Amino acid sequence: MLRLSDATVRRLFEGQPGVLGISMPRLLPNRKHKPHTLLRIPESAIARFKQQWAAGFGLEVQPGRRRV
Repeated sequence: MLRLSDATVRRLFEGQPGVLGISMPRLLPNRKHKPHTLLRIPESAIARFKQQWAAGFGLEVQPGRRRV
């Protein structure tokens, strides 16, 4: 929809108002696999992003730990 990669969308919208993050832990403990997080991004958040992007600036990315 935004023509951005999944990782970029996660960085842009994670922690933004109205965006719901649902954490789904693994059933079996396995250090190789990280828990999955599902982001539910409402249309209002996407509209706000598009409006700010068109104005010449993007949403601020929340600082956090870097995932490798």
